[in-house]
Parts: sequence; C-alpha cells; structure tokens
Amino acid sequence: MGALEKAEDLLNRMILKGFKPDTITCTMLLNKQCKRGRMDKAEALFNQMGDLGIFRNVVMYTTFMNGLCKQREVEKAEKLMNEMVIGGVEPDLFTYSTLVDGLCKEGKMEKAVKLVDEMISRGLEPDVVAYSTLVDGFCKEGATEKAMKLVDEMVSRGIEPNVVTYNTIVNGFCKEGEMEKATELVDEMVSKGVKPDVVTYSMLVDCLCKQGNMEKAVKLMHEMISRGLKPSVVTYNTLVNGFCKEGEMEKATELVHEMFSRGVEPNVVTYNTLVDGFCKQGNMKNAVKLIHEMISRGLKPNVVTYNTLVHGFCQEGDVEEAGKLIDEMVSRGIESDAITYNTFIDGLCK
Repeated sequence: MGALEKAEDLLNRMILKGFKPDTITCTMLLNKQCKRGRMDKAEALFNQMGDLGIFRNVVMYTTFMNGLCKQREVEKAEKLMNEMVIGGVEPDLFTYSTLVDGLCKEGKMEKAVKLVDEMISRGLEPDVVAYSTLVDGFCKEGATEKAMKLVDEMVSRGIEPNVVTYNTIVNGFCKEGEMEKATELVDEMVSKGVKPDVVTYSMLVDCLCKQGNMEKAVKLMHEMISRGLKPSVVTYNTLVNGFCKEGEMEKATELVHEMFSRGVEPNVVTYNTLVDGFCKQGNMKNAVKLIHEMISRGLKPNVVTYNTLVHGFCQEGDVEEAGKLIDEMVSRGIESDAITYNTFIDGLCK
C-alpha cells in the first residue's frame, strides 16, 4: 500500500469512528489525488466532504478545478466555478487563472477572455500570468495580432509583460514566418528593460534557419553569446539542421566542434541530423563514422539513427550493408519499426 492509499484508508477510518477531518487535511489529500490524475477518487472525496458538512473553501475548489483542467475536463471545472459562486464561496485570482488556463488549452478563447473580464468586474486584477496565458492561447490559434493587443492592454493596466509573455508572441510571429515583426518585438523588449533569454534567441535562430538565412542565424547566435547567454543544445541543433538541409556538411560539423569547445554536449538529435545530412549526400563512410563517435561518447543510437543509415545504404544500392545494420539494431536491443522494414523491402526490390 502506497502513501496515498494509506492516507485514504486513515481518512475513512476517521470518518467511521465519527471524527470529522478538517478542510486542510482534505485539501491535501484532494491535491495528491489530482496530481496522480485520479479524478474519480478526487471527485468522490470532494462530494464526501460536502455530505459531511466540511466547509469547502476557495482553496479546495481551486485545487479540484486545477486537477480537472489538467485532465482536460474543463466543462466540469466551469460547472464547479458556478457551484462555488452559488454556494457563496468567492473565487480568487488563482481560481480564475486556473480556469482561464484550462479554457485556453482547449482553444476556448472567447470564454477565456470573458472570464478575465468577469475577474475585473469582481475587482480582481489579472496578473502577468493570467495575461500571458491568454497571449499563449491566441498565439497557438495563430491570432498573434490579438495577442499583441493584449500586451497593450496589460501595459495600460500597469502590468509589465515579462520575458515569457514576449517569447510567446515572438514564437507566434516566427511560426507565421514574420521574422521582421519578431525582431521588432525583441527590440521593444530590450527598450522596456526586458532581457531576451536563450529561448528568445533560439526561436529567432530557428525562424532564420527555416527561411534558409543561415548567415543571419549564425550571426544572431554570436550576438547571443556576446550578451553573455550560452546557446543550448537546441539552439545548436537548429543551426546544424539548417546547414544540413543546405548541404553544408562542413559547416554543420564545425558547429558540433564549437559545441564541444563551449561545453555544450551534442545529443542523439545532433548526431541523427548529421547522419541524415551525410546519407543524403551519399557519404555513407562519414555517416557510419558518426555512429561510432556517438557510442564512444556514451550516446545510444536509436531507431531513427539506424533507419536513416538503412535508407542511405539502400539508396546507394548496398542492401547487404543495410541488412547488417538491421542485425546490429537487434543485437543492441533496438526494436525495428515499420519504416525499417519498408525501407529495406524497397531497397531489395530495386
């Protein structure tokens, strides 16, 4: 019996003996059940507390609502909000923020905006988290301009957008391919004293790479370093991928060497990207060499690594080597998938 099960058992024994658990104890247990995703048990406990006449305060309601929202049961959370208001329990900032977040994640932006308006009408001032949640929701819907209007509203209410708020919109513009607008927003961040972080730069680098503007992407990464920020493995992987797509394998390899010199460890994604780049050029010797390098550095090739190599050798008409690689996969405990078999069959039929 685990700790949570023991706690449930003790609570039931208390009740059977006629003892009344307090609100704090019940809320703690409710929170644990919600975190485990055991919403049926959480709901049963919540209802039991009501039946026993235990006061279900705003913290208990919000805890249960948060659990429901995380399990994407937003409609139930909405009903619970109505129930608490009818029962005379006033929702607080966290209650509203929880439900706003749930609605945004479900793409119910109209309802989320109405809820924020309701907050304001009740005298509760939305904080940077509540606004950032709305901003994120609009950006995910591709409504980046609406997100920008929200930032203006935040500022007019005296709430300063933080780096997370700005990064969300920068990401939105990048996804739309609006590099100029993304860059302008970063300039605005800086002018308002909000420092761009690794995430900000990584998104811009990614956008430039997708546009094939590798020169600017590298320049931006060096700007990032000059500002005292250390590029992450994700930043480097984005650039490596960009150069591989351009067929610039020498530059991609140089970047990996730079990663080592700056103390950034390449991961499986880094190597898989390079392997794919060399395979597409028919340079199987370098591709295989990379696998040995991966292993020597303590990284385990995965099914993607091997599928890329199998495809590369099949493209070169070397099905014998492709077959050996499939055997090697099995010996390393890596399960082949449909792609492995389809690739090999295609190679044998050529």
